[in-house]
Amino acid sequence: MEKFIDRSKEAEKWSKIIIDSYRAKQYDQCLNFIESAFEKFPKSLTYKLIQAECWLALNVNIEKIIKSLKETIADHPDCSIAYYNLGHTYYRQGDLKESIDMLDKAAQLDPTRAMLKATELKVQAQMIVRSLDDGEFEIIIFFNCF
Repeated sequence: MEKFIDRSKEAEKWSKIIIDSYRAKQYDQCLNFIESAFEKFPKSLTYKLIQAECWLALNVNIEKIIKSLKETIADHPDCSIAYYNLGHTYYRQGDLKESIDMLDKAAQLDPTRAMLKATELKVQAQMIVRSLDDGEFEIIIFFNCF
């Protein structure tokens, strides 16, 4: 993961502003900061991941989030967090099979780093898919592990 981090003073300044606004749940403001930061750091992994999280929190069109995360993965194919976030987004969309595939990829890339959530989400998604495929249950219970 180290290779994705820009350690310049300017990048550190932007990261602090962006992360602080994200943690304060000021998602619109955070997105504005990210747009400004992209002028200097257009391929920043951190900014791209936080951007997708802000969009998700603001209920922006899921397809836009999926497209952004796929672009992030194209730029950073070894980033387990991007696959995890894409899996979570597919889960929120209700595309459980794609969700499981992305969570599997995240766990393959990094089986130790915060992949416990991915494993929990995958198990929950598999339970839902199994109940749908078996035709035994018509009510789907939403599991919230966040």
